[in-house]
Amino acid sequence: MTSNNEKNGALGPAPASPVYYNATMAFPFLFVASVTLMVQASQHCIDRNKAYSYFYDEEHCVKQWAYGVAAGTISTGLLLILIALQKFGCSDAATNAKPYLACFLLLWWLIATAVLTFDTPYLYTGNGYFACWVGTIAAYTWASDCCASLKQHANKATTAMTSSAAAIVLVASVVELVAAVVACDNSSSCKDERGYAVAVGAVSAFICLVAMFAPQLHKPLSLLLFVWWIPGVYVLTFSSYAGSFASLTGNGYFASWAAMIYSAGFFMSQWTPETELGLPVTQPTSRGP
Repeated sequence: MTSNNEKNGALGPAPASPVYYNATMAFPFLFVASVTLMVQASQHCIDRNKAYSYFYDEEHCVKQWAYGVAAGTISTGLLLILIALQKFGCSDAATNAKPYLACFLLLWWLIATAVLTFDTPYLYTGNGYFACWVGTIAAYTWASDCCASLKQHANKATTAMTSSAAAIVLVASVVELVAAVVACDNSSSCKDERGYAVAVGAVSAFICLVAMFAPQLHKPLSLLLFVWWIPGVYVLTFSSYAGSFASLTGNGYFASWAAMIYSAGFFMSQWTPETELGLPVTQPTSRGP
């Protein structure tokens, strides 16, 4: 007879392979995002001080640039404290603090991402931009995993969002609208294409709200949304007018395409419900050997 120890080896069962795709990876992603934001924001401040020191004898790491440094540094410091508590024999304190820290960091990253990626310094894609969004998503995943009540509400919100294409288009429209308003504010002008960019998001958001409260109008509204976003995406992401999202990708660019894609999905779900991906579905007939 072969003993259990002989089957599993002298040291017992072999350790399970690490899993890299579930909520346990939220903490490492959050830690890396925190360090990345801290380093990128600090380097950005160094570069600004070098660039402007020849002309102005003053500190240039102020406002959003200083806030970027603080956002990454504080998040990194809090996560290091949690790691130290866990590592050096204070696991009970770490376990008790983890849910509160996770919820705090979720709010912390939501605010930081809203401030830093809808305006300077990380209006466009780069290390700082991706660090903010990865940090927010990781903080949300980690907080949902640590807090049962938050996880329950998050599941309900996710179900509500994914059950309606109009709800996703609404979120994308609001993001595009905010990005367009910021572009208008930065240029001190909201005419021509810039004004159109604001109108695209505002009208789309209104249509989505009507669709969510009037299911009987889904068919005409889905057609209207789809038609509305075709020229919207062209003007906002293909053309090169001043203030468009074409040359430098950011929140407005991604939101415009998300609205376009989910508007198309909403339209197909209403006008071609009997098809899959808008194409006829045919079942092959078995004729036997």
